[in-house]
Parts: sequence; structure tokens; C-alpha cells
Amino acid sequence: MTPEVATSCIIFEGHSVIHRDLVLTDEDLRLAEHLTRHEIIAVDELKQGLRISAKWSWVGVIAFSNFELQIKPKLHAGSENSTLAEMLDFISDVHDLKTFQHRPRNFDAEGFSLFDLTIASFVDACEEVVLKGILSDYVSTQDKLPVLRGRLMLLNQLKTARFDQLECLYDDQSTNIPENKLLLAALSTCALRVRNRTLASQVRRLAAIFEDAANIDDFQFDEAYASQSQNYNRLNAYYRRAHSLAALIMAGLSHKDIFAIGAPQSFSFLFKMSEVFEKFVTKLLTLELATINYKVHFQKEDSHIIWNAQTNTSHASLRPDILIENKARPGVFLPVDAKYKNYDLQIDNDDDARPSEDFSQKITTPDIYQTFAYAHGFGHGQHALIPTSIILYLSTASDATIKRIHVRRRLDDTASGELIVVPINIKNSLAALKQQRQTAVMTELLQAITAALSFRSDEFPGF
Repeated sequence: MTPEVATSCIIFEGHSVIHRDLVLTDEDLRLAEHLTRHEIIAVDELKQGLRISAKWSWVGVIAFSNFELQIKPKLHAGSENSTLAEMLDFISDVHDLKTFQHRPRNFDAEGFSLFDLTIASFVDACEEVVLKGILSDYVSTQDKLPVLRGRLMLLNQLKTARFDQLECLYDDQSTNIPENKLLLAALSTCALRVRNRTLASQVRRLAAIFEDAANIDDFQFDEAYASQSQNYNRLNAYYRRAHSLAALIMAGLSHKDIFAIGAPQSFSFLFKMSEVFEKFVTKLLTLELATINYKVHFQKEDSHIIWNAQTNTSHASLRPDILIENKARPGVFLPVDAKYKNYDLQIDNDDDARPSEDFSQKITTPDIYQTFAYAHGFGHGQHALIPTSIILYLSTASDATIKRIHVRRRLDDTASGELIVVPINIKNSLAALKQQRQTAVMTELLQAITAALSFRSDEFPGF
């Protein structure tokens, strides 16, 4: 496959760029206004050309009529699109390491947008569904039949006053089920937007297969639908990856008329890197801790920690990104916060091409306050060790190491809390998973988790 876009412009999140040879059509202006209202980009028309400003954390592709704008994450070093595509594939459906390690991939094509690479993953997932067989299930059907089938709808029958046709309600096996409707909706949407000819041909072929199995006349998709999970079992588990990628694609296409007739000239495929990073590290920890007696909770809220002592009611809730629970002692948690920040480097906002790596960026005081509040709120009062919390931050440095920060008591300089700051290099983490090994940072992190959640057996009789 070869990229087939007339003009491709690259900008990094949080940066601005001026292109003197670009203009917007009326449809482009409507899309730009929509994205500006949602604080994703800002587009200013100049006397000659455009000034485009990308907001922080939003990355992806905006396809205008005559050019394609690629917004890349500023904290990745090289191969941004291929690394992100593999990252999205990882979080789409990995429930054990063997699934990820043995899945064939092709994310090395240079020049392809993140949208193209994500569609390629989706096509691969749909091909797997077709190979294993399109799912069918029993669906309740109401119809007029010459002979009784299933149950007679007596009230409806009396209303018709006819006896040559019977109003029947019966269960019939059908492929027109939600599992197939979601895939057809995503394939139909992609077919209108993908610009690579080879990839477009693959999408149209798959869409034709699923059109024979389902229809989407009554299908509605929104953000709430994307967050809902299907009930998977041994019969439909092979749909999980395709569903995850379909929901990602549908949610990422921000243009409201995604089911419009005809191929739109302008559309956008965008997502927030901060949210993707949270999901990535949650899945990473879940897999790494699968063989240890710990449970990983995502976005678990607690309203009993910050308490109004006068009214004896909740004052505020705390919700860390991740809570790791010791199954041997339910209620003993280690809070983990995912920060889409790079504490290894200081961003130079005057450089529109690459971030500068000349300065150290310190952990901000609000980050420290927040994570120590988590440590004291979720830690156990009789725990043998000091209250501890963890920050996982996005790192591009290959030699970044774990750092530890203590809050000390002023009178005797003893530590009353510990913050463990852990660099997560996505590219290195993915490579280690595929090679069935752990990075040095992950090994040290797991040791720190085990130490933080350990307790003396004499403190908890019976354990």
C-alpha cells in the first residue's frame, strides 16, 4: 500500500504552524468551526494561507478537502503513528500476553496516517471474524404467516379480523444482531473516508459481506454506546477486538453526520492521548499482575475519604486512575495515577518541529499534593509501611529510572509518605511484551508494588 493524499501537513500537539499555500472550502470551514468549538484546534485564515494551532493532548487526523492534517503527540520520539497504532491495537483487545505476542502486525509503513493504520488493524480484526464465521443468534420476530409458528398474538389477530393470515411471534436464528451491526456501521463509515485505494478495496469487500448479514437502518451510535461493553463468552469472544476497534473508530470520527450519503470531503479522526495513556498503563499493569494476588481497578471512586466532620457526610470524592488491591487483604489499596506528561524533558514551545530535551521538567507541586492525598486516603492505617502512591508518566528516554519522593516530618525527618515516580516508555514496553520479557523499569515497579502492599502477618491475625 502507498499513501494517496495530495498534501499532508504535520503538527505536534500544543504547537502552531503557518502554511502559506493552504485554503479552506466551505465544508472545511464547517469542520474547522466544529473542532474549534470543542477546543481541539484553532484555524485562522490569513491574507495568504492558514495558521493552525493544535491543542494539548488531542492527536489524530483531520482530512480537509485538499490536504490532510496529522496531529502527532509531541512526547513521542520517531515513528509516532506506527507506535500509536500498535498502542491502540494493544488496548483494543488483549486479555493475556500470548494473544498480543502471537498477533501478526504491520505498523512499519512510513507515510501512513494514524487513521489508515487504525483502519488496517480493524480490517485485520474483521477478516478474523469472517474466517471464524459470522455470528448468528435467535431473534424475536413478529410476522403474518399462513400457519401458526411460535406464539399467536391474539390481540393483534382480533384487530386484523382475518384468519387466512396469523399474527405470530417466534424466535428465528438471524445474523442481524448488534454484534454484526456495529461492524457494518464502522465498515460503512470507513469506506466513505479511507483514501488509500488498496485499503478502501478491502473495506468495501468486508462491508459487502456484512451487508448480507445485517442492516443498520435502525442503528444509532454515540459516545455512550462506545463505553458500553458487550457480554462476551466462548461463542462470540473472537468479535471483541473488532468491536473495540470499531467503537474507537466511530468515536474518533467527530463529524456529526457520519451516516451521510456520499463520501464526505472533510472529516476528522481524533482522540485524547491522556485517556489512551490511562487505558494503556491500566492494561499493562493488569497483564503484568495477572499471576500475582492483586486486582487492578480502573477509575474506582470513593466518597468516604474526604469527610465533613460536622455534618458526618461526604465532602468530596477521590478517584485515582488506578487502584491496585491486595486480594489477601481486601480494602488495602495502592493508588496509581497516570500522567500524560514527560518529566524527562522540558518542552520548548517555540520549536514547531520537535520537543527540546535540554532541560529537566520537575514534578509539579499539585501533582505531589494529589498523589499524597491518594496515598494517605487509600492506605491502611495499620499498614507496616508508610503510605505510598505511584505516578506513571510517559517517557521517551531509554535510560529513565524510577524516582522516589518522600514527605518528611519536620520534627524528626522521618518519612510519612512516599511517591514512586515511574517512567513508561511505550515503545520499549510493547517490544518487551512481544519478546516475552520485562523491562528493567517494570521489574522494579512490580517489586515496589509488592513491597507497598505487603504487611506483617502479626498485624492481621489469620492471614
